[in-house]
Amino acid sequence: LSHRKLLVLQYTDTGELKATITSKGKRVVKQINIDTMTLPRSEEWNGTWHVVIFDVPNKKSKDRSAFTQRIKNMGFQLMQKSVWAYPYACHEEIMILRKFYGIEEYVTYIETRTVEDEPVWKSKFDLP
Repeated sequence: LSHRKLLVLQYTDTGELKATITSKGKRVVKQINIDTMTLPRSEEWNGTWHVVIFDVPNKKSKDRSAFTQRIKNMGFQLMQKSVWAYPYACHEEIMILRKFYGIEEYVTYIETRTVEDEPVWKSKFDLP
């Protein structure tokens, strides 16, 4: 957070570490709480798959791990290494997450109507 200029860390005169949210950080906090963010799920599936692919370098491995864990917890299913799928529109949420973790340039969001072995994928999401 400090590296992204969302938080300033300072030591007080008594030697305690003080964290202060910057104005940029306040804008991020006001926009969304990452920990409670959920993905939309509509009653009827429109047949579109929403796929997130990424290739985040090792120097950002902590951000990659946090991003991966977050999309997994939100309902994405792993298709193959660094390729995740979800059956409902979630473009805005993915854009927010990739910006929050500072990995925008390494993450791509794709919408497609065709997925090989679709019955298998439909069963993973309890789709008809």
